Amino acid sequence: MRDRAAVAWRFERPLRAGNAWIFSYENGPQGFAGYAVFLRQDSPDIGLRRVRLVDFQSEGDGAKFLHDVIEVALSRCRAERIHLLESIGFGNVRRKQIDALAPYQRQLPSWMFWYKVSEQNPELEKALLNPDVWDPCTYDGDGCF
Repeated sequence: MRDRAAVAWRFERPLRAGNAWIFSYENGPQGFAGYAVFLRQDSPDIGLRRVRLVDFQSEGDGAKFLHDVIEVALSRCRAERIHLLESIGFGNVRRKQIDALAPYQRQLPSWMFWYKVSEQNPELEKALLNPDVWDPCTYDGDGCF
């Protein structure tokens, strides 16, 4: 669920603390067309100041909005002396769009997203074997808490 109330509940504390950035996209007369949420996730033990793209939703592939919002976030990171803008997850289409802007990548020790399909739903299990249907981000788990 990603309605206004769910997003507000999920990010209430970091928003109040000034540790979350939410950007929305309106498509002219059609109105609201997408949003992106960035969350501060510093590692003070090593002095790392970090922001993560934790959720991105848009109508269609959202390529222009994704590109633009990452550029805006990078500018804000520079202004606030944040060392790293990171994204974890996302499907093949969005991952390619993000990778085109990202000069560096790091290998994580394992896949960060797990899902078990009920044995009573073999059609869903078959559909989920296709990597193009997946578009997970840290909002979909507990990684943004």
